[in-house]
Amino acid sequence: MDLPSTHHKGERERDVARWISVLKMLTDEINTIETVIPGHGGLRDKESLKLHYDYFSEIYERIDDMKRKGVSMEMVKDSLSIEKGFSHFTQFENLSDDDKERHLKNLEVFWNYMEKNE
Repeated sequence: MDLPSTHHKGERERDVARWISVLKMLTDEINTIETVIPGHGGLRDKESLKLHYDYFSEIYERIDDMKRKGVSMEMVKDSLSIEKGFSHFTQFENLSDDDKERHLKNLEVFWNYMEKNE
């Protein structure tokens, strides 16, 4: 499984808070959806959607906390690097340089979303 992405080439922004809330709804225990067919990529089961939700919600919460403390984007990238870890990254084996770059881009997308919606 690839590292989840908040963006696609050519896209400028996402409503990440809404996306997180939709992922939460899809992964809720009372939701009976078993498989999602996205507009790109392979089929997603509830477990992979939960991984996306955990990853994105953790980024959101951690960046929000760091922004409140006045931390710069460069410090966010350093503090939230893949190497310094997220608990659920253990589910991804041997992350590639592309995955690491995707993670940094995800951080930027969330940062920019929060900047725009403060």
